[in-house]
Amino acid sequence: MGDETKTGESTTLVVTAVPNPNEMASVQEYLQGVLPLLMGAGASW
Repeated sequence: MGDETKTGESTTLVVTAVPNPNEMASVQEYLQGVLPLLMGAGASW
């Protein structure tokens, strides 16, 4: 995922995770909160 900044440079954020199958409700809650933040910052993948 990267996005052009005003300087023409690109920033890449790499996130790796292993969801706990016993905590899938927490994973879903996290994704519902973080995805809009990333999209609002201009994320693309």
